[in-house]
Amino acid sequence: MAMTRKIGAVILSAPLLLGGTACKRDADGEGPAERAGKQIDRGVERAGEQLGKALERGGEAAKKAGEELQKEASK
Repeated sequence: MAMTRKIGAVILSAPLLLGGTACKRDADGEGPAERAGKQIDRGVERAGEQLGKALERGGEAAKKAGEELQKEASK
């Protein structure tokens, strides 16, 4: 019975020990999840900027097309 408890304790404590070593922090005090979160944030920010630029270009093209339609309609 004592041997079973020791084995059970080792099995239950192994993930805790391995989990603690997997989440090492760097010199800035950031862990891997924090670094990944920052990279995701940067990616979303860049995508938003690109979407804004594309919408701006699309708006300009729509404005030009509207002006051309007005010119043709007034002829």
